[in-house]
Amino acid sequence: MQDLLLAGPSVTQAVAQVTERAGQPMLAAGASASDIWARGYQYVFGVYSVAEDYFKSIVVDIAPEQGYKTAAIIYEDTLFPTSTANGAAAHCEAADIEVVVNEKYPAKATDVSSVLTRVRDANPDMLIGGSYLPDAVLITRQAKELGVNAKLFAFSVGAAQPDFVESLGVDANYVLGPSMWEPHIETPGNAEFFAAYQAKFNREPDYHSAAGYSACQVLEAAVLQVGGLEPDPIRDALRTLDMPTVLPGRYQVDENGKMIGHIPLTVQWQGGEKLIVAPQDFAEGGLQLPTPPWDQRG
Repeated sequence: MQDLLLAGPSVTQAVAQVTERAGQPMLAAGASASDIWARGYQYVFGVYSVAEDYFKSIVVDIAPEQGYKTAAIIYEDTLFPTSTANGAAAHCEAADIEVVVNEKYPAKATDVSSVLTRVRDANPDMLIGGSYLPDAVLITRQAKELGVNAKLFAFSVGAAQPDFVESLGVDANYVLGPSMWEPHIETPGNAEFFAAYQAKFNREPDYHSAAGYSACQVLEAAVLQVGGLEPDPIRDALRTLDMPTVLPGRYQVDENGKMIGHIPLTVQWQGGEKLIVAPQDFAEGGLQLPTPPWDQRG
């Protein structure tokens, strides 16, 4: 048996076809586009929330509490960012928030000023970016240059990474984003994982590392439950396991292998520090909103 733990939706989509033919279980430790679990695969299991729900808390909970009624959604034209953007749009519809701009930009874009000009002209309450770290940084810099003054900025991946504030300095403040895990949450084994990772790599883990470790926890539990390494019994165990890991929430999947037990976090940069602001059970601080206009920041 060769169980796999893989990252990235595009990689997972490609490899899933191989693991299905081979009858090998795969824990997708870094892939979250829900399309993966809509194809009838029998051996692919999610580790954290699907991409379509990355912005759910921001749109469904935070925005209505702040009285925000309009949103601009911009996103990179690749699978994962498109999935987060589509999810954001669906949650906006559910929350009765009008999407005034919904546009994609090319992968690895180095200039998104034309899209941001349309965002500025639409003057939305929220700017939501389906992005990775490089384009999240790019959008923030060009939003400042162009005077895009949304009351809330949120990005799907970049905002949760330490490199975001290292790249932007004070301009990272007020930005929100989803995070699948944070270093100091109280989950089983998290403190030990964090300490061991730091000792081995001389740096802090990010949530991608924690997701990989969580997948290992789940795989270990499945192997111990089965008492062997035969693929089909392990697949069956992965379907029915319900257990805590270092990630918030629980490992629990539906009949298609899609994760349903994980609890995504929402973080915000405040004074150069990243704080969990939702859900309340994990919160380290309160929200700082609305985001001040660029020309009024200290």
